[in-house]
Amino acid sequence: MTSALGGLTGLTRRLRFNGAAAWIAGALSGGFGGLVGNQGGIRAAALMTFDLSAEALVATSTAIGVAVDCARLPVYACVDGSAMLARWKWLLAGCAGVVLGTYFGVSALRRVPEKAYRAVLSGLILALGVFMLASGS
Repeated sequence: MTSALGGLTGLTRRLRFNGAAAWIAGALSGGFGGLVGNQGGIRAAALMTFDLSAEALVATSTAIGVAVDCARLPVYACVDGSAMLARWKWLLAGCAGVVLGTYFGVSALRRVPEKAYRAVLSGLILALGVFMLASGS
C-alpha cells in the first residue's frame, strides 16, 4: 500500500534508481513478491520508479512475469505434477484468462492518457492492497 500511495502522491515520479540501487530495488521487489505471492503489484510499483512509458512498463512487467512463471512451473510440476494434471481445466481457464486479460488490457491502456496512467495503476495497487488486508491474505 505504501507503493500505491507513493504513486498517487507522485513520489515514484521523483524517485530514480540507477546502478546498484536499481539492482537492490529489483531484488527487494522480487524477494517481497515471492514472499507474499503477489509479484505483479510489487513489480509494477517498483517499475514506476523508472521513467517508462505505459506500454514499456506493461511490456517489461509482462516479460518478467513470463520469465518467473517459466522458472517456477518445472518446480511445481516436479513437486506436485499429478495434482496439476488433475486440475488441467482450471489451468487452461487461467491461461485463457491471462491471454484475454492482456488483449483487453492493452486495448483499455490505449484509452488512458499517459499522465493519468500512473495514478490509475497506483489506485489499482492500492485497491489490491486494501483487498488483501481485508481478506486476511
